[in-house]
Parts: sequence; C-alpha cells; structure tokens
Amino acid sequence: MNPATPSRRWRSLLEAGLRLGGALAQVLTAIVVARFVSASTAGFFFVGLTVATIVAVLCRAGFDQALTRLVAADLALGRARSAQSTCRALIATFLRRVVWICPLLVAATLASIALPVTGVDPQMARALLPFLVAAPCLGIAALAGVALQAAGRPVLSVCSLFFLHNGCVMGAALLPSALREAGAFDIAFLLGCAGAAAFGTLALRSTLRARVSAMPTDAGMDVPDPARKREAHALARENAATVVGNLVLTWGPLSLLGLLSSPVEAARFGVASRCAQIVSFALPALNFVLAPRFAAMRAMKENAKLRRVFIDSLMLSVALSSAMALPIIAFAGPIMGFFGPEYAASVAVLVLLALAQWANGASGAAVQFLAMTGGEKPLRRIFVLTATLAPLAGVVLVWRDGATGAATLMLGSYLMLNVLCTIGAMRQMRRVAQETSQVGVLRAVKSGAPAP
Repeated sequence: MNPATPSRRWRSLLEAGLRLGGALAQVLTAIVVARFVSASTAGFFFVGLTVATIVAVLCRAGFDQALTRLVAADLALGRARSAQSTCRALIATFLRRVVWICPLLVAATLASIALPVTGVDPQMARALLPFLVAAPCLGIAALAGVALQAAGRPVLSVCSLFFLHNGCVMGAALLPSALREAGAFDIAFLLGCAGAAAFGTLALRSTLRARVSAMPTDAGMDVPDPARKREAHALARENAATVVGNLVLTWGPLSLLGLLSSPVEAARFGVASRCAQIVSFALPALNFVLAPRFAAMRAMKENAKLRRVFIDSLMLSVALSSAMALPIIAFAGPIMGFFGPEYAASVAVLVLLALAQWANGASGAAVQFLAMTGGEKPLRRIFVLTATLAPLAGVVLVWRDGATGAATLMLGSYLMLNVLCTIGAMRQMRRVAQETSQVGVLRAVKSGAPAP
C-alpha cells in the first residue's frame, strides 16, 4: 500500500471539516443576528450583505475558477512561479475594477438618499453604505481563500474566508442595542472584512514565496508572466457568464425582496435561507476539496481516477443531502419559531428552501467537475439559460407573495440548474473516458503492441 495514502485521506478529512466549520459559522452568524437584533435590522443586514457579495463577485467574475484551476495545475506540475504570477495578475485586475465601481455605487446610493423622487427607501439606502465600502475587502478575502485552498493551505483559507469575518459580525450582534444603533455593528462588520482580506493576502504571499523557494530555479517549466496573464484572463472570461448566472440564481431572490418588499420579509427569507443551507452543508466542503483535485488530475491526465472520484462524490452528496433534508422539513415550524414571532409565519419559506438546497446538494460537484475539466462552454450555456428565465418569473412571484414567492423562485431555479448540470457532467465524463481510450490506442500503436 502506498504509505502516503493515509496522510492524504486525513488531509482531505481535515479540509472537509474546516470547510464545514466555515459553513456552520455562516449559519451561526445568521442565528445570532436574527435572535439578538430586530427583524427590520436583520433584514437590512441580509440585504446589505447580498449587495456587497454581488459587487465583489461581479468585480472578480470568473477569477475564482481561474485561480483554482491554474494554481492547482501549476503546483502539481512544479510551476510555482506561474502560480505566483496568476495570483498577482488576477488580484491586481480585481482591485482595478473595484476601485472605480464601488465609489460610483456609493455616490449613487447617496444620491438616492438626497433625492426622494428615486423611490428608494432612504433607510435601506443608508444601511447599504457600509456594505458597499466592505465589498473590496470581501472580494480580496475570497480570492485569497480560493488561492490558498488550491495551494494546499486549507486552514489559512477557511480562516480568511469565514472565521474572522463571521466572528466580528457575531460579536457586534451581541453588543448592547445602544452601541449597535450608534454604529458599532457597522464598524465591527468593516473591521472583520478588512481583517479577513489582510490575513488572506499575507498568508497567500508567504505560501507562494515558500513554494517558489522550495522548487529548483532551473526547472525550466514555468510559463512566462505575460503568457500566464493572458491565459488566466482568458479562462476568467470563459467563466464570467457562469459566475454572473450563479450570482443571479443565488442572490437574486433576496435582492428582489430588498427592492420590492419590506425589510422584515427580507429577514424572514434570509434566516430561512441560512437554516436551509444545512441541507447542502456537505456540498461546499466537497467543492472546496475536490475542485483543485479535479484540476490537478485533469492536468496529470489521470482520467480514470477523475471519473471514479466524481462518481463517488455524487453518491455521497445524494446520501448526505437526503439525510439532512427530512428533519429540516419535518421540524420547520419549531425551527422558525425559535427566532421569534416575526419568523413563525415563514414555515413554508423554509420548506421550499430546504427542497431547493436538496436539489443543489444532490447534484454533488457537477458544476466544479465541468469547470475544472474543460466543460466551461456547456456550463456557461446552462447558467445563462437558467439565469435568463429566473428574473422574469421572480419579479411576479416576489411582488405577489414576498418571501414565499422568492423561495418558490429559488426552488424552481435550482431544480432546473442542477438537473442540467448533472446531465452535462455525465456527458463530459463520457468525453473524458473516450480520451482515455484514445490515449491507450496511441500508446499501443507507438509501442507496436496490439491496440486494446
């Protein structure tokens, strides 16, 4: 038996456990916010966090997939300098975008406050300002976390992505109400985002420097910087439409609630959404661990192993998601009643969102499999189709039914998306198998042996 196998298994378990801890930190943050602040304040928080996430994701559209795929492949092939160049290029591009986009959004928000004719709720607009300021920090922390995971540093990755940021938010929610109303909540949120970005950037810088120092300088395998920058940006552009589509499906319902409904409805949906994420709690951990492995196995032409790992992860996802969905649906009433009388009427919202998360979790790592193995084009078509249809139905559903309509929208969107992605992943897997058989035939012909 390979002596390195047990250590790799323990490392995979550690990475999955850390990622699960990060996901639970997000759920715990939502629970603390909903329990210790008013429903309207919680609604402002969930809508503001959604807006900040949308801004950060749009500015780095496609960069997460490019970093995961290129950094993991480079380090697997011994090209540490190429990995370093990729991180520098994409983070610099993100900063250039966000430096002019965020001030424009802040100016537009201030204008909506000063000009009541815009029809925007001034209280909601004022609540968005600290989240817009924090958007660059959230984006940098996310990019650094993705690159650290691809570089084999899961502990640092999860700390930069989740624990620092969510810890500050939970601490601020536990402050006395007088301090929260005086701005302590917003200040703690900004400090948490800034701390996560600084920690992730410094950890990534030291990790890549150590990798470069540990590899021979005369290997001759590194891609020149200009060529790597062009490759990274080309790959990011290929994934941009997919990222925007995922953004519309994931954060669109809550954004529509912020625009078309009340903060209380947004709070109900936000709390139910965080609770429903427990159903697919294993999916982020699987994606976090498997995405760089898919990229590395594809780069090393280990296609048979790639197929086996994907099938195993799919079966595991179905089992775990089904096991978590049943108790969430059965005890939806007590769960929502735990947060207070404002949330007790949102049982249907939690049931619908739990079913949506079951569909999301049962598909396993199909999206990451397509993104990491050359299936960007079919993945892009799937997301564009689903994200085009969802807003058309979303406006009507949210306007008519509020949080229940938003949950219905998410259920329909996730069902359509994940069925199509699973079909696409199966087709991509067949293409990978065909490549494996073709390589075997070519090797046999070159060696003079009979073709298999």
